[in-house]
Amino acid sequence: KMALTTGIAAICQAWNGGGKKLYLVDLPDVTSFTLAGGIYTAVTMASGKVFKEYAFHDDTFDWKEDPNRNTESGSTMIKNTLEMFIQGKSQTLRNAIEEIIGSSTCGVIAILEDNNDTKWVIGYGERNKRALKMSTGAGSIGKKLDDMVGTTITLTNDTVELARTFTGTVPV
Repeated sequence: KMALTTGIAAICQAWNGGGKKLYLVDLPDVTSFTLAGGIYTAVTMASGKVFKEYAFHDDTFDWKEDPNRNTESGSTMIKNTLEMFIQGKSQTLRNAIEEIIGSSTCGVIAILEDNNDTKWVIGYGERNKRALKMSTGAGSIGKKLDDMVGTTITLTNDTVELARTFTGTVPV
């Protein structure tokens, strides 16, 4: 049984929205995360495996974490949604998107760095290892000369615990 043990004081600080970097790796490529004081401090990788880094233009990357409580069963489900806009159309970008789609079959683990310089682990938890999978994608070359050109990819998962912060070095 959980009990309330921590309050929250008002924090007089400006918080910046959005994400600036995303690191993805195939689920089987992570052996474990080291948990200390409720925070992930390191990640152990399978031999020769590393995260791949994805950077985004301003205001084109978002993460939502939405807890929902089932009033009948008392259980809580948390839906994570990562939405990223990959700007441009090229063979290189096509190949990168195709890799995300392919890896989505078994799932990926993400380390997201937000615009407040905090890193979050998504798609891995202590109570379950439900990785992120691609739920939608939409690409466009636009109609007008000033339209956005690129592909929006959405990765989601359902889990039972909120994401944890990561203070270690991301192996890339």
